[in-house]
Amino acid sequence: MVSYWVDLGFSFIDSSVSWRVPIALQCVFAILLIVMLLWLPESPRWLISKGHMVEGQRVVAALDPAPFDSEEVIVQVKVIHDALEGQLRARKRDLITNGPSQHFRRMLLGSSSQFFQQVGGCNAVICASPCPSRRRSSSAFPN
Repeated sequence: MVSYWVDLGFSFIDSSVSWRVPIALQCVFAILLIVMLLWLPESPRWLISKGHMVEGQRVVAALDPAPFDSEEVIVQVKVIHDALEGQLRARKRDLITNGPSQHFRRMLLGSSSQFFQQVGGCNAVICASPCPSRRRSSSAFPN
């Protein structure tokens, strides 16, 4: 919403500033996000998958928040570890079979909902509809 208001505000300027400032403002937020990532811990799922059980347990305890050796944290780490082991045992062809766990049906439901969200959602309105109310001069868009 903020980006649309910024775009609207700068659309009344008849120079290249009308498109340069909104793009530059996006860079500010991206740089801020990259800097903040330096202090973000790794995912406990990734840590446990790489064999760093203690560090993964420490991150789970920080996210919960609970003591490092509490029962809740230990159970959560075990659930993550068991899920990773089950993922290793799963085969790719199980996705196209429709056995008792209905993997194929679940895959179709997930992928079709994402497809229809992109095709029929606000992206279709925002990207495909023209906006004749915007006043643009030829100097704002150099050839």
